[in-house]
Amino acid sequence: MLGEWRLTWVPELVDDVGLMVSELVTNVQRHAGDSYPAGSFTLWHPGRRLVLTVHDKGELPWRSGWWSRAESATDWETGRGLALVRALAAQHIGEVDVVDDKDRARPGKVVRVSMLLPNREYAPVADPFKALAKA
Repeated sequence: MLGEWRLTWVPELVDDVGLMVSELVTNVQRHAGDSYPAGSFTLWHPGRRLVLTVHDKGELPWRSGWWSRAESATDWETGRGLALVRALAAQHIGEVDVVDDKDRARPGKVVRVSMLLPNREYAPVADPFKALAKA
């Protein structure tokens, strides 16, 4: 889709979106349980923003109590995927919202990532420190 929308000229955006999609879809697989369908994913860009949305029937992170469990070898990675998505979105002047899907019969959650797209007229400026490091 990024290619069809002519957004592949910013390699960092392509790499970061790929990683965010991977993390969000993996979360659906791990946390949505045996519900069918497990979840849905949409990618769209209204104007100057790129929006990724994942909907599943898993619990909201703060309801599952993942932060209050005693740390063990299996618990320490829980929650890192969403933290990574938040950090990547922030690099693109973006934000992540996690909300209840308001379904009373089968509650779930919606994770929405919204990022500002780069302006094609003003391409990113090269990092001057990278040039110095190569010299």
